[in-house]
Order: sequence, then C-alpha cells, then structure tokens
Amino acid sequence: RVLGKQLELFTITDSVGPGLAHWLPRGSRIRVAIEDYWRKRHYEAGYEIVYTPHVGKSNLWETSGHLSFYKEGMFPCMKVQEGDGTDAYIQEYYVKPMNCPFHIQCYQFKKHSYRDLPKLYNQWCSVVRWEKTTRPFLRSREFLWQEGHTMHATAEEAKEETERMLNVYADFCEN
Repeated sequence: RVLGKQLELFTITDSVGPGLAHWLPRGSRIRVAIEDYWRKRHYEAGYEIVYTPHVGKSNLWETSGHLSFYKEGMFPCMKVQEGDGTDAYIQEYYVKPMNCPFHIQCYQFKKHSYRDLPKLYNQWCSVVRWEKTTRPFLRSREFLWQEGHTMHATAEEAKEETERMLNVYADFCEN
C-alpha cells in the first residue's frame, strides 16, 4: 500500500470504496507489460484468449454450483426488470467472482468432436468478490484474475495438460 502510493502505481479512495483500486499511469504501464507477456506465453502454449461479461444471470451461477458454494463471497444480486408490460419480469444478476461458468459457455457455443479437443481457454480480467475486510492488495474487492479452463477427451490428457501448464507458469515466475 505504501509503495503503491509512493510510486504512484494505484490509488484506493473512500469515494469509490474499500478494496477497489484505480490503476494510475505508472501502474497501468506495468500491468500492460505483464498482460502482454502473459498473452504471448499463453498463445505459445496453445491457449486461446477469451473475454467474457462481468455479470451473469443467477441461474448461470446456480447451475455451475458457484452460487451455493460462494454466495457469501459474492456481491449481492442485482434485480433487473426484463421485458415490457405484461411480459415484464425481474431477473437476478450477479457480478462475476470468477470465470468458470463463462468459459463453459464459450465451449458450449458449438458441438465438439473428441478430435477438436483439447480446447484451452484463458482470460485475464477483473473480478469482484465481497471481501468483508480489505487490505490492499491482500484482500481487495476487485482484482486482476488470470484463469484458464481446459476441455479434454480423457483424464490422461487433462493430467498431461495440467503438468504442461504448471511448467508454463513456473517459467512465467522465473522470468
């Protein structure tokens, strides 16, 4: 927190709320450099980059199991009126605390043969979680999250991919 302020990397203000950072120009340059390197390494490793929404309907989170397991750590739902007149109804939405259900939606966009596998998706984005206490950057409410999901035909392929990706991350940490 002290270095972030002294080096003008980020700021957190009471006007916006605890644990919600604004990346300042110097911090943003560092972020861009890290993201560029991350994209390069993931493309080299065979991953495809996806971008997904920041909110999703409640049934998405219910179906994935995230709502029942993580609800205490999620921001409260937003109730939004959908439709007009007699067709109007209230739909609940949640801000995403992670990308899992969205990456599954990307995969389910079309049917896949086992010959199409593996499918490797990755994303670097902001996610939000309802942290009761915040101590930047140990416990922030919004943070950058790098998350990947792989779809495989066999458990052995999944194991091999996990080991391969751990090597990519080990290399990332060394560099």
